[in-house]
Amino acid sequence: MQLELNTVIETEGKEKRLEGNNFLLEKEGYHLYPLNTQVYVYGSKGDEPIGLGTITKLVFEGGKTVITYQLVKLKNTN
Repeated sequence: MQLELNTVIETEGKEKRLEGNNFLLEKEGYHLYPLNTQVYVYGSKGDEPIGLGTITKLVFEGGKTVITYQLVKLKNTN
């Protein structure tokens, strides 16, 4: 089983908005992230950061990682 350690969130456009500034992101494989710490949020690899997010929940199940995070700061509005 492969485990990846990540210090940024890459959404690749697959994030789902929950309520307010809270999002859910499902990633294939197992990815370990720092909890309750601000990390950069990117749309895709090589892009400029979208903003800063704080991961509030991390679940490993069925070969996937489910991340719940709150977007705390946007870099720009568009």
